[in-house]
Amino acid sequence: MKVKLVVLAMCLGFTQHHAGGQETSMLVDAQGRQIEARIRSVSDGEVTIKRGDGRTFTLGVDKFDLRTQHMLRNWNERDVLARTLGATLKAVEIRSTVHGANNLTALYFRNSAGKALIDNNRISESIKYLLETTDLWAKTRSSDWGAHQAAHLLGFAMLLKQADEDGEKLLVEGLEGMLQTQKKLKNPKGGTLMMSESAERVFRYFEAKSAEESKRWKQVNESFQAQVAAKEKMPMDLGRLKKRTTAHFILASPYSSIGDYTRTAEKTWEELAKVIPSLVSDFEKGYFRTPNGQKGSLDQYNEDGQFKFLLVLADKKTLDPITGSYLETLTDARERKAATDLAAYNGFVEDVKNRFLVAKVSDPKSYTDPNDNFTFNRLIHNVPSALLKLTLRTKNEPHWLSSGIGYHFEHQLTGVASVHYSNMNFNQAGLRRYTDWHDAVRNLVRGGSKPNIKRMIWGGDRQAEDYGFLWALAELLLSTPEKQAQLGDFILQQRQNRVYMNEKEVALWFGYEDPEAMGRALSFFILSKAFD
Repeated sequence: MKVKLVVLAMCLGFTQHHAGGQETSMLVDAQGRQIEARIRSVSDGEVTIKRGDGRTFTLGVDKFDLRTQHMLRNWNERDVLARTLGATLKAVEIRSTVHGANNLTALYFRNSAGKALIDNNRISESIKYLLETTDLWAKTRSSDWGAHQAAHLLGFAMLLKQADEDGEKLLVEGLEGMLQTQKKLKNPKGGTLMMSESAERVFRYFEAKSAEESKRWKQVNESFQAQVAAKEKMPMDLGRLKKRTTAHFILASPYSSIGDYTRTAEKTWEELAKVIPSLVSDFEKGYFRTPNGQKGSLDQYNEDGQFKFLLVLADKKTLDPITGSYLETLTDARERKAATDLAAYNGFVEDVKNRFLVAKVSDPKSYTDPNDNFTFNRLIHNVPSALLKLTLRTKNEPHWLSSGIGYHFEHQLTGVASVHYSNMNFNQAGLRRYTDWHDAVRNLVRGGSKPNIKRMIWGGDRQAEDYGFLWALAELLLSTPEKQAQLGDFILQQRQNRVYMNEKEVALWFGYEDPEAMGRALSFFILSKAFD
């Protein structure tokens, strides 16, 4: 006898409780029938549940009502989503404190918080929050893309609670407004992903309700899904480079002795995963989700179809053709200059669309002293920097963060660190390769130099000494489990928001009343034993 489905949702909220030590859920199917069951797994559009009578079933997620479907699609990321919600609400509070509740970017932060409430199935709260948000948008800039996004999210939240015409109207008109104004986005990074998510919401809503409307929104949805999901049509021309696969990387190199590099890459990954809460779940989903949602290129999947981050390791002669052909594809002048500068200074190139990272290195066999191998430091520094840049949705990634963490890992994994930026007076700053940075940075403070948090965060007139202070700041923010959690939450909220925080907001985020107080705390930390 076939047992038809079951499962979740009370009008005011999805519920979970523990029965016999196991988490159970109330689910609701498309016909409104409810059942209490334990969710065992959600994968590839299917959910496996175990009922109280011990029977186990696997069903398509689309067999459930709209709210249950949304909850199940977020099931594997619920822990990260819960942290993201708290971090995003905190970001809204800080942004509004510094700039005012009607500030344009503060309103965009509010949109992210409203979405986070929905993703955590806190529907009643999301409706109230998004009602306030749409009212603020109406008073500030009612024709902005973000105003339409807020209306769309409000409509979706209303429909998750109870289907009605008002919610449907907001859902559809909000997306239509987003479609009309998307070209006006000053910072489109992340826009494609948000548009694809919105189009999918509308399509899924009409899929079981109206064949005509479903057909219309299916085309819109597929258009955005294609932009997000499409891999590069052609793989990179890697010539005769040999490929080696590790847990998280595909390493391509002409050398037969890159074992040290593979181990170093994995060690860097393991440490970075402690800092970025979403990093592991990104790879578990089968792809590294960039801020704009694109999957990787063909080169980034092994023979079993598993995603890996592509890292190309070779000498300058081998890599110049690959680097050159990539730079030619960049149409944005700033992106091209940044990539060219990075290649010139660091020997690295990062693909802004998450295709690959290339590193100019030499054969490990040529190094007899591991402390005299500058290329290991490049690798350790730039892998976390590249992954942070790809992870964050902001227009310009917080360089103070990516660079500081890069130096932190160099010290942690090799005991030394390197500075190799142009126009830096190494002797003046005391920041030379393989020099004891602890003494160098302490001497800066003892000599009267004070960490300039504003200059460090914004970087416009950054001086040589600031790079030592950037490293020290990263050490401070990773010095205790509490601060490391704050840093992880900071990264999570930057994944949601397209504008990164200024020095005042960063100081408030980490518990300091202003940048000056943060600078004083950093100086104190540098002179303390904890800095060692």
